[in-house]
Amino acid sequence: MAVVRKTKPVVGDQRQSALHKVDVEIERLEKVIGEKVAAVDADRKKHALDQDGDLQKRLEAEIRVLRGRVDALQQRRFAVEIADNPADPNGKPAALAAAGKAHRPWKLEPVQEPEYPGILRTPENQKTFADAFGRVVAWAVYRKHLGFKEAGCHPDQSVDLELVSMIAAQTDAGYYWLSQRVEALETRVSELEARSTVTTGAKAPPITRAVTRVTKFDGQGRIAEFEKVEGEAEQIDLLARVEALEARPQLEYQGTWKPDRQYKQGALTTHDGSMWHAEIGSKGVTPGHGEGCWRLCVKKGRDARS
Repeated sequence: MAVVRKTKPVVGDQRQSALHKVDVEIERLEKVIGEKVAAVDADRKKHALDQDGDLQKRLEAEIRVLRGRVDALQQRRFAVEIADNPADPNGKPAALAAAGKAHRPWKLEPVQEPEYPGILRTPENQKTFADAFGRVVAWAVYRKHLGFKEAGCHPDQSVDLELVSMIAAQTDAGYYWLSQRVEALETRVSELEARSTVTTGAKAPPITRAVTRVTKFDGQGRIAEFEKVEGEAEQIDLLARVEALEARPQLEYQGTWKPDRQYKQGALTTHDGSMWHAEIGSKGVTPGHGEGCWRLCVKKGRDARS
């Protein structure tokens, strides 16, 4: 008695198999259509008395039917490509099937916009700033979720990793950009604070109000730019304060003029018994020479020496 050994069929890619069957049928029909079109063209090339009008009409009707079958196969091929189950191309894709799915509702607790601590940062009050930053993060998350909710999105919707990566990269870029800006501002402030001055007049009144452009969500959940009027000195735009300091005239005496020294605008130096004021930054330009570079402040007396 012969023993029949059962073997399992080789299971390949169902989607590719289904697409191959459709492509083979489309290729066969296109070949038949080509043959019928060639027959019609050949009959039309004959003399008018030799042409068979009935044959042409019958072939053209068959061509139209075959074209309809090819179009139907093309639609079927598209359905196979997007179907979750290639064996059932008429089934709805996951994206369409998920449309009727019950989504998890948003659970949002309103968070008020926090205020930046209006105090000078010191090693002793780091916790105050850390807690304030935590409140800012909670407020930002609430506003972001609220914007998605108002846009008709759901918390359990799936997103592409590429989109998440792009959003995270934009956040990193914004943080990097602002950190570089703050570092540049801190450097400029340090330079201003290191500048010695011989002016003893009353200090200019502190800036108490300023307009700052901020980016936040509008009432419809969209990102927009607003102008925010600040009331406390700690909340004023730092850039405006730095520019105001830089615009304030400074007098810095740097001793006897030396050709290898870099002189900044506002510097005072002595040369040939006279005192000169630097109108612009320069190096190697002798006082009294170079148009617009130096201005004579105090002219040397009769017995003056360099």
